[in-house]
Amino acid sequence: MRIFRGKTNETLFLVVDIGSASVGAALALSRRDDVPKVIYDTRAFMPFSEELTLRRYRSDMLKALRAALDDLRKNGLPHLKFTSLGSLSPRYAYCSLSSPWYVSQTRMVTRREQIPVRVTRAYIEKIVNEEKKHFLAEEAHKRFPKSDPYVFEESAMRITLEGYPVARPEGKRARDVSVTSVFSAAARRTLARVAEEIHSFGGVETLLASFPVTSLRAVRAVSGKEGALSALLLDVGGEVTDVSLVRGGIIASNASFPVGYRTIVRGLAHDLKTSIAEARSLLRAEHEGAVSHMHKGRVGKAIGKREEEWVRGFSSALTRIASSFSVPRSVFFATDPEIAPLVRSLVAKEEFAQFSMAEEPFDAVAVNAAFLGDVCSFGKYSRRDPFLAAGVVAAETVFGDGAGENMIK
Repeated sequence: MRIFRGKTNETLFLVVDIGSASVGAALALSRRDDVPKVIYDTRAFMPFSEELTLRRYRSDMLKALRAALDDLRKNGLPHLKFTSLGSLSPRYAYCSLSSPWYVSQTRMVTRREQIPVRVTRAYIEKIVNEEKKHFLAEEAHKRFPKSDPYVFEESAMRITLEGYPVARPEGKRARDVSVTSVFSAAARRTLARVAEEIHSFGGVETLLASFPVTSLRAVRAVSGKEGALSALLLDVGGEVTDVSLVRGGIIASNASFPVGYRTIVRGLAHDLKTSIAEARSLLRAEHEGAVSHMHKGRVGKAIGKREEEWVRGFSSALTRIASSFSVPRSVFFATDPEIAPLVRSLVAKEEFAQFSMAEEPFDAVAVNAAFLGDVCSFGKYSRRDPFLAAGVVAAETVFGDGAGENMIK
């Protein structure tokens, strides 16, 4: 039973994506016998600042969130009034967060009992709760030293008994029990403000998720693979890039580096002594082959210098991941459609072949509307935002499974 559908065949829900440079929001429809449909989506951008401070950054994010939700109120909901959906209001919200708004870690612990024990929900929950305490002490409090971190995402991603993965371990007996869990935490005050803004949209409860987990849910929905999926997931935002390794269908490791699309543009504007708008235009023109011959050498050199910052960051992230795990060749990346060709070309560089198990360049696929087309549809008022589309698919998989953990009111 779908927990958010009730007795109707169609249910409206809200999706919010909080990135490092913008906030997106969408109204989507869950349908009993069809894929979910994006009715309306929008995105509000944070100011393009030369320098960032934490307080201003957080304030800009919350302003962008309010702007995106206001757009839904003024332009999204009115589209429903003269349709069969006119009486619907959102029942639930799914909100994903990208870096730097959260910290995440995958932890695995193995219990070796002297005699076989009966595995129960309480037994697993005790293990997860113990690892949660370690995560808070070792990671969350270090990332948010001046805040009270709140774990908004926690789940046992994989359980193995006697070395073998078991989908339904309850009631079984084993001496060796391994639990792999993923935890994500954020500053409690920030989450409270986010929840307050979303709740003001219509009193909806909100499910929080990190974007890597959101992306994983969406990619699994398309591929049909659960435990067999092994790939790299990239979230190339405005200010930060997240790199997550998926092995056997779960996030095994992650890394991030403070270089995104805006970082490149900001550096380019500095190098060329031009405006942010002009630097952005030049970057786009360079990759479309539209830079004039007179400027090509100078502009190309400056762009190459700034792109190399991203390449170095990606290489460093891969080095950290490869120190503990083998790296698959498949890469699924989410980014602004405007720079998707740039990201694909950078990821496919020959120099990264050394990290791949096949010792071949990465095969990079954009997680966008086209990729998600078989598991999500789009109405005429949808901008086909890739991050929001992934969120819609992820929400459908979670709510469709009848899961409601991590809900905040």
